[in-house]
Amino acid sequence: MGHSVGEYVAACLAGVFSLEDGLKLIAARGRLMQSLPHNGAMAAIFADEAQVRAAIAAYAEHVSVAAVNGPENVVISGLATAVAAITDHLQAHGIKTRDLIVSHAFHSPLMDPILDEFEQIAASLTYAEPKLRLVSNVSGQAAARGEVTQAAYWRTHVRQPVRFAQAVAALHEAGIDTFLEIGPKPTLIGMGRRCLPKGTGTWLASLRPEQEAWNQMLESLADLYRQGASVDWAGFDRDYGPQQRLTLPTYPFQRQRYWFAAKPVRYGAAQPMLPDEDVSELQSWLYQVRWQESTPTQLPAPFTGPGNWLIVADDAPWRDELAQLLAAQGETAQIEAGQRDDWAAWLRELMDGERPLRGIIFAAELDSTPPVDAADLMQRQQRGVDVVRQIVQGVETAAADLKTTVPKLWLVTRQAQPVQADDVLAVAQAPLWGFGKTIGLEHPKLWGGLLD
Repeated sequence: MGHSVGEYVAACLAGVFSLEDGLKLIAARGRLMQSLPHNGAMAAIFADEAQVRAAIAAYAEHVSVAAVNGPENVVISGLATAVAAITDHLQAHGIKTRDLIVSHAFHSPLMDPILDEFEQIAASLTYAEPKLRLVSNVSGQAAARGEVTQAAYWRTHVRQPVRFAQAVAALHEAGIDTFLEIGPKPTLIGMGRRCLPKGTGTWLASLRPEQEAWNQMLESLADLYRQGASVDWAGFDRDYGPQQRLTLPTYPFQRQRYWFAAKPVRYGAAQPMLPDEDVSELQSWLYQVRWQESTPTQLPAPFTGPGNWLIVADDAPWRDELAQLLAAQGETAQIEAGQRDDWAAWLRELMDGERPLRGIIFAAELDSTPPVDAADLMQRQQRGVDVVRQIVQGVETAAADLKTTVPKLWLVTRQAQPVQADDVLAVAQAPLWGFGKTIGLEHPKLWGGLLD
């Protein structure tokens, strides 16, 4: 059994026509369909056939049922505007639909212009009765004698719906309980499984896109063998050289245990149980916030008088302007480009100077150009976060050793946060915001804030 154009393959394998004639017929079908206007569409409707036919009745001249793939899986096909109107109506009434990606509206009234010419080509082929039982897409039943050997049948096949659900049911009624899909990926077995009661049949794939082809075939072969299929193991092993056949014993195995005997473990006397009044309450298992009075410790004196500021930034006019603004307020500014290798020692020197280090402004990536590739982006993200990490560690270490007040750290970025919906973000600076929030939680005395 095939599905739509798959029936051409099934008919060829069943001996209805030769491979050459099958290729001639399918090529003519494709050529004629491609000559039609691209004004059609197809959609899957997840409802039963009666509901779908009622919905398309008003559009009968332009839309028809193209396939019945399951009890509640029907495909409609026809003029694109009409198909869209039908799906909109069904969705408004709570019925799910899905548009299909197709070039033309197959099995629909839009195929009518090519039917005569296609039948003439089909009439030029040589047909024979199928040597294997062939299930028809047109009737959904086993093909009757003389049915698929007529050109008129293949004309009808182009135009009428694919009775896939009925065909699967017919195979099951005939005693078929194993279904193998031949194709690059399993599509039909998923639909076929829903045509029968749950848990009925074995559904196997020949290939899967995400799995190596030979492994998938072996897996399906193993499933077939477990279901009782007869496998030509000699043919299977033929390409692997001579194999050694082992004969299994016909008698039950004589079993004897060979476990190591474990030495007995001696345990000490059990501790007496706690009296009832000593049993822990559930509340003791939980964290609780409690205030405990403690003796005040000597804190570093707050900043008094002029202080020093460290500005970590690339060469930019705003950097000097900021230093001038600080100088106008009696402060001094130390400018650093952010390329040091001795942050810890240098920060200790600044914090131990005549003027206390009042604040650090980190804006090293503010005026950087956009990254050229992913590697450049990764390098910039790591560079910015790494420098800030060294600053935080250096300041905390120096403050602990010198017993001095910790300066405030400010992180400044540009376009790391969206102001409007269409803003283009500087993704290389975005990690500083996540890192900054962590600094605020772990080093609250050091944290000044984030500014974009």
